[in-house]
Amino acid sequence: MFNISPLNSVKLDRSTFQSQSEELNQYFSRFANQDEKRGLSKCYVLHNESQIIGFYTLSAYSIPLDLLPNVAQKVRYRELPVALLGRLAVDQHFAGQGFGSVLLYDAIERIKQSELATTALVVVAKDENAEQFYRHFGFIPFEDPIGHFSKPALFYPLSKIFNGVS
Repeated sequence: MFNISPLNSVKLDRSTFQSQSEELNQYFSRFANQDEKRGLSKCYVLHNESQIIGFYTLSAYSIPLDLLPNVAQKVRYRELPVALLGRLAVDQHFAGQGFGSVLLYDAIERIKQSELATTALVVVAKDENAEQFYRHFGFIPFEDPIGHFSKPALFYPLSKIFNGVS
């Protein structure tokens, strides 16, 4: 049986979590709890009774309106509120078994059920494999993110203002 729980409610050893990314492993074991305490992000953990399978983080973010296609004529704001999927990782022992998609689906559903107004879910892909993963699930690359993101960034529309985006 698998559950997805807030990080602070899981009493499992985070130091045993090993994804294929040392950067994400370090974040999860050393900084995820601090970011939660500071109100910078929320971390959700996919786990079974004895171990952590994967995790993701969400935080509030905003992006300039001109980065989004087909939206400028529909709203009068310069920036739009979005959710940022800051990190997503699966333990290497569970890689390739669909748990990444489970985490992604949970993040999207959690945002949709939130009372917070959010127009899209934004991700900054850490590498080409991550970019392809998000594209597979319908994420759309930003048209011209030069200067705003350091790596390829994509978004998943959550709002009706994106009618016509394909």
